[in-house]
Amino acid sequence: MLPASTRIEASGTSSRPIDEEKWELIEGRFVMQAQPSINHQIIAGNLDRRLSEGLERIGSDRVVL
Repeated sequence: MLPASTRIEASGTSSRPIDEEKWELIEGRFVMQAQPSINHQIIAGNLDRRLSEGLERIGSDRVVL
């Protein structure tokens, strides 16, 4: 594990501001994740709604996040 004071910087150009970039550490390597497509967002929203409705219908106290 890196000490808290260690700073990792990336160089290069990007079409997106750095605060919009999503990075993940996979097997010790930093990988920039692509933004989800509109279709992905629609499907995820529909799935969330259906899960929430199903849990509500059976009276569960669990919440879909």
